[in-house]
Amino acid sequence: MEISKNFKPIVSVCGSKTISKEIYKISEELGSLLAENGYIVACGGLTGVMEAAAKGAFLKNGIVVGILPTATKESANPYISIPIPTGMGESRNVILVSMADVVVTISGASGTLSEIALAWKMGKKIISLSNTGGWSAKLAGTSIDNTRNDKILNAHSSQEVIKLIKSIYQ
Repeated sequence: MEISKNFKPIVSVCGSKTISKEIYKISEELGSLLAENGYIVACGGLTGVMEAAAKGAFLKNGIVVGILPTATKESANPYISIPIPTGMGESRNVILVSMADVVVTISGASGTLSEIALAWKMGKKIISLSNTGGWSAKLAGTSIDNTRNDKILNAHSSQEVIKLIKSIYQ
């Protein structure tokens, strides 16, 4: 039996676990739009950007995968469809980025920075919402180093993220 190569694209959403109401709203909107456009949403499965993006996708009947740093499913936020406990702590970022077709960053502290660096090393397309601050704002439109000829894509809205993802797939 042959396995289908027609996989649904996976978009990993990475960002801060402590965020403002405004960033929560932006993250939730992004999750909604990703689900409406048929993308699987993956995240770290906890609070902040992860919860908001998961909620947006969940409320649109999207598939949401949570790559949890803990060894139990109970730590997942209530909007995760498929909790994957790893017991790996921050090392789970490798899995979250590896499974992605595209990585989207929103705000972000050191954990998000590690995800951006991993995505860059793995050759993943990265889109940063630069209007959300943190590492997303600092790195949008830049190249981390000279190992690649492209740059981290800069978006200013959730709608622009969707347009960029669609352009990547065309």
